[in-house]
Amino acid sequence: MRPFDQVPKTLLLATFVPALTDLLDKHARNAPDLAFRLRVAVHAGEVHRDSRGPYGEDVDIACRLVDAPELKRQLKETAGPLALAVSQEIHRAVVRHGYPGIDHAAFTKAVHIKLGEERLRGWLYTPEAGAPQEGLTA
Repeated sequence: MRPFDQVPKTLLLATFVPALTDLLDKHARNAPDLAFRLRVAVHAGEVHRDSRGPYGEDVDIACRLVDAPELKRQLKETAGPLALAVSQEIHRAVVRHGYPGIDHAAFTKAVHIKLGEERLRGWLYTPEAGAPQEGLTA
């Protein structure tokens, strides 16, 4: 096992992604001329390595998610420094369970990718979707 094999997926979504977002915000404020924004995809699975680097179907899924037109559009439409997509597997295993720090209502099913002949779906993190609307009460 490698040390990163033991990182809980909940830690990635509840701690790492928000910390990365904060760091990108801070960097943009401190060096506006060097500011940049990121598309991020989270998926889990088997990763193989050879002399040319990592490879495998699960790497391909993460790459397809990060290159999905819906995620690119999300980054263009948001003021934030980061746009996030998660795979169907991450949504099913982690997001939908409402773990602390993960707002399942802020994920919208909106990413469509193709891997070979297989069509897969992913979920976009849309903070506005999870936020309560002003003026509405339960």
